[in-house]
Amino acid sequence: MPTTVMQKKIDLYELLRKEGCSRNLAIALLANIEVETGGTFDHTTKQRGRANPAYGLFQFDPIGGLYILYYEYLEEEGVRDSAKAQVEFIVDTLSTQYRKGVTQVGRGNINKVMTASRISPEAGAEAFCTFILRPGKPHLNRRIVAATQISKMFNG
Repeated sequence: MPTTVMQKKIDLYELLRKEGCSRNLAIALLANIEVETGGTFDHTTKQRGRANPAYGLFQFDPIGGLYILYYEYLEEEGVRDSAKAQVEFIVDTLSTQYRKGVTQVGRGNINKVMTASRISPEAGAEAFCTFILRPGKPHLNRRIVAATQISKMFNG
């Protein structure tokens, strides 16, 4: 039986919380995942319209640094690509546990995301998009709306 979008969202929220994310940070990341995957919450989502498409929950771009770091992470950890691996990589990067990720993503940018997520899920969603993902088309309003809706879903 296929997993529903709602179940994927719940599973990802629980995984983010288990990995040590605060409620606000988990919601901020889910809001970004919603926009990046077009609302599918599917870790195999590929960007449309490009020869070398971005990929995954966070749309790791083959041209960008996170893509390379993610595949190095998989090799170093000895794990296969999965929703869990993608989430663990991002959490490791944000929590500064992953050395290469911290060096290339930038400690200052990670601190901005962590600080913003303490304020609100919406501020965290915007900061994660702006400072970590840096997409060509940020769609910040969609991320903020998603953060508000997801926050209501996981209220309490």
